[in-house]
Amino acid sequence: SVSSVSSVRDSLVFALDVPPQVGPNANRDVSGRDGATVTYNNDDVLQDSLLPVLVDAPNLPAGKAWDFGGTPAYLAVDPRHTSIITLLGDTRSTSGLTVASWIKLPFVKSLHTNARLAGVGDVFDISVSYAGDVGVLNFVLRPGLGSAATRVSTSGDAEGGVLDGNWHHVAATVDFNDDDNGDGMKLFVDGQLQSTASAGAAVDEPFNTLRSELHVGARLTGGNPWPGAASDFAVWTYALSADEVVNVHSNGAKAVRPNRPPEVSAGSSRVLLIRTGEAEASVVLMGAAHDDETPLDQLVPTLNWSVAQKNPPAASDPSFSDPSSLNPTATFSDAGEYVLRLDASDGEYDVSSTVVIFVVDESESGLDLSTFLLVSPPDPLSGHPVHPRVLFTEADKAPMLNRLHDTIAGAEYAKRLEANRILLTEGPSYFDRNADYNILRDGETELVDNVGYYGQFADVFAALVAGDMSAFDLNPSMMVEMGRAHAMAAQMFMEALRCWLYDDTAGMLRIASAVTTWAEIVSPTIRPEDDWQWDNQHGYGPQELCRIFDKVGREFLGLTYDVAYNVMTPDQRDAVRTMIVKATAGKRGYGFDEPSHLRVGNWVSFHTPPLILLALNIEGEEGYDPSIYEEGLNTLSDFYAYNLHADGEPFEPMGKGALKSGILEAFARRGDYLLAHPHLKAFAARFLLNDIQPYGYAYMGETTLGGPEMAGTHGHVTIDASLLRRAYPNDEDVALVYRHMMGESFNQYYFERTAWEILSVTDFMGSTEYGAWEWNANTVTGADRPLHYHGREKGVVVMRSEWTKDAAWLYVTSGEDKRSLGHFDHNHGAFVYSALGRNWVSYYGSEEYIDVPQAHSIVSIDGVGVAASHAKVVDVVDTNRSVFATVDQSYAYNYSWKLGENPAQEEASYNDLRYDVRPESWMDVPLKRTYSPFWGGYSFPVYEHNTVRHAFRTVGMIRASKPYAIVFDDIQKDDDTHVFEFMLRMHEDVKSSVVFDGSDAVFSDPVTDRRLLVRLLRHSGTDLVADMVDVQVKPFHPEVKRTNLRFKVRAVSPDFVVMLFAFREGESLPTTSWTSLSDGSRMLNVRLPDGRIDDIHLKDDGSGRRVATHEVVYVPPPTAEPTPFPTAPPTDSPTTEGPTSSPSASPVEPCDDNVLPADALLLHYSMDASPRLGTDAVVDLTGRTSGTLSDGTLPALLASGGDVPPEGSGAWNFASTGRHIVVAPNAHIDRIGDAASSDGLTVAFWVKLEYRKSRDTNMRIAGLSQTFDINIGYVNGNVGVIGFTFGNGNNIPKTTLRSVFPSGGSVLDGEWHHLACTVDYASSVENFVLYADGVQVATASRTVSGPFNSAGQKLRIGARSNGGNPFPGMLDSFKIYDVSLQECEVVSLAGTSYGCVPGSAELLHYCMDESPQTGSVTDSTGNTQATLSDDMVPVMSTNNKAEGSGAWNFALTGRHIAVASNAQTDGIGDTATTDGLRLSFWVKLDYVKSRDTNMRIAGLSQTFDASIGYVNGDVGVVDFTFGNGNNLPKTTLRSLLPSGGSVLDGQWHHLVCSIDYTSSEDNFVLYADGAQVATASQAVAGPFNSVGQQLRIGARLNGGNPFPGMLDSFKVYDSYLDRCMVTS
Repeated sequence: SVSSVSSVRDSLVFALDVPPQVGPNANRDVSGRDGATVTYNNDDVLQDSLLPVLVDAPNLPAGKAWDFGGTPAYLAVDPRHTSIITLLGDTRSTSGLTVASWIKLPFVKSLHTNARLAGVGDVFDISVSYAGDVGVLNFVLRPGLGSAATRVSTSGDAEGGVLDGNWHHVAATVDFNDDDNGDGMKLFVDGQLQSTASAGAAVDEPFNTLRSELHVGARLTGGNPWPGAASDFAVWTYALSADEVVNVHSNGAKAVRPNRPPEVSAGSSRVLLIRTGEAEASVVLMGAAHDDETPLDQLVPTLNWSVAQKNPPAASDPSFSDPSSLNPTATFSDAGEYVLRLDASDGEYDVSSTVVIFVVDESESGLDLSTFLLVSPPDPLSGHPVHPRVLFTEADKAPMLNRLHDTIAGAEYAKRLEANRILLTEGPSYFDRNADYNILRDGETELVDNVGYYGQFADVFAALVAGDMSAFDLNPSMMVEMGRAHAMAAQMFMEALRCWLYDDTAGMLRIASAVTTWAEIVSPTIRPEDDWQWDNQHGYGPQELCRIFDKVGREFLGLTYDVAYNVMTPDQRDAVRTMIVKATAGKRGYGFDEPSHLRVGNWVSFHTPPLILLALNIEGEEGYDPSIYEEGLNTLSDFYAYNLHADGEPFEPMGKGALKSGILEAFARRGDYLLAHPHLKAFAARFLLNDIQPYGYAYMGETTLGGPEMAGTHGHVTIDASLLRRAYPNDEDVALVYRHMMGESFNQYYFERTAWEILSVTDFMGSTEYGAWEWNANTVTGADRPLHYHGREKGVVVMRSEWTKDAAWLYVTSGEDKRSLGHFDHNHGAFVYSALGRNWVSYYGSEEYIDVPQAHSIVSIDGVGVAASHAKVVDVVDTNRSVFATVDQSYAYNYSWKLGENPAQEEASYNDLRYDVRPESWMDVPLKRTYSPFWGGYSFPVYEHNTVRHAFRTVGMIRASKPYAIVFDDIQKDDDTHVFEFMLRMHEDVKSSVVFDGSDAVFSDPVTDRRLLVRLLRHSGTDLVADMVDVQVKPFHPEVKRTNLRFKVRAVSPDFVVMLFAFREGESLPTTSWTSLSDGSRMLNVRLPDGRIDDIHLKDDGSGRRVATHEVVYVPPPTAEPTPFPTAPPTDSPTTEGPTSSPSASPVEPCDDNVLPADALLLHYSMDASPRLGTDAVVDLTGRTSGTLSDGTLPALLASGGDVPPEGSGAWNFASTGRHIVVAPNAHIDRIGDAASSDGLTVAFWVKLEYRKSRDTNMRIAGLSQTFDINIGYVNGNVGVIGFTFGNGNNIPKTTLRSVFPSGGSVLDGEWHHLACTVDYASSVENFVLYADGVQVATASRTVSGPFNSAGQKLRIGARSNGGNPFPGMLDSFKIYDVSLQECEVVSLAGTSYGCVPGSAELLHYCMDESPQTGSVTDSTGNTQATLSDDMVPVMSTNNKAEGSGAWNFALTGRHIAVASNAQTDGIGDTATTDGLRLSFWVKLDYVKSRDTNMRIAGLSQTFDASIGYVNGDVGVVDFTFGNGNNLPKTTLRSLLPSGGSVLDGQWHHLVCSIDYTSSEDNFVLYADGAQVATASQAVAGPFNSVGQQLRIGARLNGGNPFPGMLDSFKVYDSYLDRCMVTS
């Protein structure tokens, strides 16, 4: 990063004063910084006869020159290695351009063309005419424009121009900023100005190139060669002045060289370990700097190291031993990720470079390095190096054999060793497909399905063993096709491993002979100029051009040497060692020459680890190059820092960035613990974990070699997962990924992959438990695992409904991290969808899709989709109920990095197109200026593509019992209409099964009853077409097509909204509808088949993007029969405790056992969420009735806080405005008062309001025409009187019940009260009953002779029909039943209390809503003090509780609450003063197999004991025991849950035990979750209390039998409960 200058001033000078050098970039400029290649026709290894000739030029500043005449070669400067070339013509970053050189040209009569001195693509061209205007010197800007190009020329002819055979100095300048006089272009000859011209419009915009080379001596292809000589050639990124041109003419180009910015590098990233028992970790930083030609020890720049960023932010800054030096020691005391910056300044330029240091605390990270045994360093004096040594030693043989014999996985891979032996050494004709070695564990599947293919090298192997130097002629493709040679080498290594493990000396001798012959064949073909790397020119060529990488079998031939070393003769060892030396010494691995942050491609992982591993086989031996290891360590350190990101997602597509864990093993055995890199762990424990399809055995791969069927292939082999499993043995997420990969790998055999997997099982697998690879519910279910993943660097979002095999799963990609060409794809915003155990919407990972945007699930505009470009995730919101991710696709529609006609003038940087901004300097470099030698030195040029105003795609997952996905696109072009096509790339096996029904498309699984609904919910276009369409999926091959689902419309902005819903044949489909709201937004209402109702609100945020908010407005009850009152508080919506109502004058009669009809509850507005605007938008909880707000103003929603609602999480405040709810008539509303079809009526609700003197009328709560009316009096003597009126005077006389409160007080006291009125049609005696706070306050006797319903009339809540008599207070939980509830049921409704206030009969009540305090724990009655058993406080849980705001987790520690003896505890069991006893609490705990006793919940000496069974046949049994054997014989009640299940299921359950002292028949009753589960009959003869004893909660008296779970709301009452009260 360079700052503090407005334009870049730089120069490049080739003196041409030394002989031309052969080889890439072998000809250096005068600074030594940049290089050029002498080449012809892209061949950089030329014979001497083709090279320019060095000649004397004593009168020139350089004294020498190159004579190009008669040779076809030219000097090429590659922008991949010389960044100044990319700046030439850049009008934004530079102020001009100058080209200068000494030239000498003879006149050649036979030439009739222009001889080219130099040029850069479409930037400039400088030439001399040999035709037409002979002798004219031409300088042309933007020559690609043809006749429209801007040029300046000299006058001349064969006698007087530059074709006079003499030396001339020529210089051309262009000033981008000074063309006012029409002389922005100038041409000089021999220091004198010859001619000028206007630059004109040519410099109005940048015209630089990122791809074209600078050629000196010919055109780009070698045409128009320069027939003369040249010396002191130079270019500048600014226009030289006339004086400067004279200076260059007189003293050479070196005399006019601008100050260059210092070059600084902070070095390669590093992983540091704070080892167990140590306090810090240190590293010597690898800074480097260069300033012009200044030697390092005379550097001018001022240097400084600092911390640019750290994560976590609270981590301590490292200390630097000398922050002003290049290589200080940095010391870290905290684990974290640190971005360190090295700043340098030379007074004119400020530059910086960054490096990332990862510090891992071994003890805190879960890392276990105990099994990575260090290899002893080689002893050069021993004369006999120790082998094997690279990945294992002799000490590893015994445990490796044990794992082969003792583990499931080992036994499977032992079969592979034997199968490989036969395939390689005997041949396919000897392979028995029915033998044990070829049959997998299932007894059916064959390991090797193509014996001929995998046995193809047997003849070659036999010939190699025999020493036949023509062995490879038996399989000529081995040295032609990439991959064939190392496939056989892998088989040889597996055979060597088998021989070593089983002491097969004869077999090992054959291996030794074969590897020696191989080495003797290929060693002579390895030339010094050959590169280890393969590329597109040479990777697939004939034998002499095949890269070393393939010739030597990658790492496997060397590893075979390592294993067979001890049986080889000295000559054999020398032959193989010679081959390894020639193949490795001085070679460069991919990434060695890359900037740190660009060491990201899959080629780094494919090619560099094999180079290092191959070299390590001769570690310490003659010819070993240790720099391979050191540079390889640096490269791979950066690879794991930048190819894998902090969230674990890889830079390359899934399947392309293999970890190559073998090299990590080799590093670890040499003390370099790169495997501790946190990005590696995140890759497995976060990215791969979430990337696995819910149904297992498949990952999501973005492009090549990925796709929904990809599993554990192409690099992501078992070795990758098993090494991390070994390094993190206690991490369950890593273990899950390991099991997944192991399970899939057992079904496959493939050459080198199988070789690595055998090592992973034998050397890398830790114990027998790792054989459990099955992919089942136990391996995927994880309640604590997150349901969405966001890879912030790459812009990957994965969301799922739950962790089960049938879960819905969405994968969305934006492609944020495009740092090089890599594997580009038109996939920005594309997604994949799976549900019900299969994939539906796919993203096939085939190379053929890269250049065809319509092959993906995107929106195309006029047939053109997003480009291979860039997009970013702008928002990810997860509320647990749903998750939405939004991708900004605008850049990907607007600009293409690969194809196009019109260059785009844009300068977006990485940070401009990222979710998070990073501090590294390269993140602010424009993307199109990325310098990458690895990928050809440049990023793609940027072209205009498919301009839009904006483009956002939002993809959402709605979690429900039947989850579904919502996709909506906000794309807008200009004001004209365009054709928009919403494309879905369906899985190949369902594409032909589609059935269309309007905008619905239903796809079928070809085998099972699984189906997928794709519904177009909305669009804003015309001419809708819904169909399946064939689209081209392979560039330049229109005949290769696939079939997509398409919704096609014509629009300015299509506003597509699409639902994906998986279901099974015969199941109902969701219903959907839209409501337009007054603010211009829209509400989508989704009613699912199970009755749940969702609202999804889409509202424009001002940028053109619709933001989605999701609300569940109705959740159906868990059973088919809705109950009129709650049975157990849900865990996510706890009830709270409150004051009990005043007792009735007479005891409440117990409820009978009649069950309410399923449809008895006609209407229920919970009022927990704000009512929605729109017709019929206010849906009640039954899902059968919808209301409409009377105007556009919402009743205020009362949320929890200072004023707690009596039920649920909210209430509605009508606030005396006249706004009210209007419920349209329907079959259910018409049933209210229909005495012919039902036997009664109940209206019940909560109310809160205050008295205000100014009110002088009755306030209307609710009413339905002449059926009923409810009001509160504010007038005359009725102030505070409750009034319920029924009847129309026909079948029922008009009947009114009025009353004040049971206490005589008024309802206008500002407190919450519960009101209910019941009507029993079957009776005429006191059949109208009014209740206040659960107490009967008024009755009336009327005969109901027939229906009094108001069919076709509207029910109104909150005011009269005209808005009159508006209700001035608050309402909550408004219910209407078409039965007359029993008194006990009304009491239950009113008993839904709030707050934590003791009831009248409570002896003790621990709410457990706040953490207990050490020393003293007071219960909510204020009467009982307790003491913690120790200073360990039960863990407080606020997000996992049954009642109130918290619960206590006793966590199996023995800590418990000891309640000191007092009047309340002494009263427990005292029959003399009370009539009964009941214990009540909520409990939650899991089953743990290792527990073998009963766990104590609470107890009081010999009065009572409550526990949960964990032993013998009592596992999960609830156990309550009472009595001391005196007045009360020891009495025990035991039971499971009402369903027969165990309480040990990890869910909250409510337990109550009640004793009625006044009875002896079934007077002991045990309830679980509100249902009676056990009784006992036992007379209580007298007190059985334990005076003076402590009550203990959470353990026995001595802390024994500690309770291992959670408790909430522990209560003890001195009275018994009936069924109705228990249910409440």
